[in-house]
Amino acid sequence: MSESVAADLLLTGGKFVTLDPDERIVAALAARDGKIVALGESEDLAGLAGIATRVIDLGGRTVIPGIVDSHCHPDGAAARLSRWHSLDPGRIASRAELLDTIAAATGTIAPEAWFAGYRFNERKSGGYPSRAELDHATAGRPLFILRTDGHLGLVNSAALAALGIDEGTTDPPFGAFDRDPASGAMTGLVREAAAQLFVERIHADDKVEDIMAGLQAVFDEFLGFGITSVYNSLTTSKAIQAYQRLKDQSLLKPRVGIIASGREEGLVEALIQAGIRSGFGDNQLRIIGVEWCPDCSTSGRTAAYY
Repeated sequence: MSESVAADLLLTGGKFVTLDPDERIVAALAARDGKIVALGESEDLAGLAGIATRVIDLGGRTVIPGIVDSHCHPDGAAARLSRWHSLDPGRIASRAELLDTIAAATGTIAPEAWFAGYRFNERKSGGYPSRAELDHATAGRPLFILRTDGHLGLVNSAALAALGIDEGTTDPPFGAFDRDPASGAMTGLVREAAAQLFVERIHADDKVEDIMAGLQAVFDEFLGFGITSVYNSLTTSKAIQAYQRLKDQSLLKPRVGIIASGREEGLVEALIQAGIRSGFGDNQLRIIGVEWCPDCSTSGRTAAYY
C-alpha cells in the first residue's frame, strides 16, 4: 500500500454502529487526516494499512458516532471554574448549608470582593434564602448566585448598591426584580434581564486566558461522555478570542459552532459590520448564528407559554 493513500488510523475488532439508512454494524473503520475513508469488516480494510498506520484492536467494544450538543454554554462554565462557587445540590442540601458556605467563603475575602455562586437549585437545597439572610451571611460583601437554569439569580443588599439599584429602580425590559407583595421591597430574587445585569458585572473581569484554561477542562469532561461537537449558545467576545487561540495552539479538541451573544452590547453589530455571516470559519470552528434570549426558563417560570 502506497503511504500516500494509506490510512493513518485503522480501528479493527469493534462494533461500529454506523446509523446509516441500512443500520449497519461493522467491525472496522479506516481514517486519514481526521476523516473516515472506509467502513467494513476487519479483513476487508486490512489492505488500507501502511507502514505508518496506527492500528488499534478494539477488542469487541461498541463505537457510536460522536454526540453533537446543539445548545450548550461551555464558555460560561469555563469562565466560572476559577472564581465562582459551585452550589449544586450535591454540595448544598439545605438553606442552612448554603448560608454557612457563603459565610465561610466571604469571611476570607476583601469587603468589596464579590461572592459569585452558580448551579443553585432551590427545589433541592431548601428554598430561596431571604435578602436579610444573605446580608447576614455575607457581612456586607456583594453577592450574586445564579440559579441552575441560568436565568434567575439571588442578590443581597450590597450587590444591589454596587449597581446603583434601589427600591425605586424600575424593572429592565425582559426582566424583573421580585418584590414582597406586602411591602414592595426587593426580595433579592432577580429574573432574566435583571439577573444578567449582575452576570455581566462579574464576568467583566474575566480574562481570555482563564476562559481558555476552563474550556480545556470543560471539553475533557464533554469528551468523556462522547460529545465531540458543540454549538456554544450566547458566545461572548472573550470566548470567541479564547476559541481562536485554542485552535491556533492545536488545543481545541471538539468541533465548535459559535452562536454569538445578542446580550453583549455591540458584538452582533461588529460581526455584521465585518461582513461575517453564518458558516464563516472552517470544519472545526465556525460561526453558526446569533442568539437573543429574553425569557427562557421553564423551571424558573420566566418562559412564555400559552
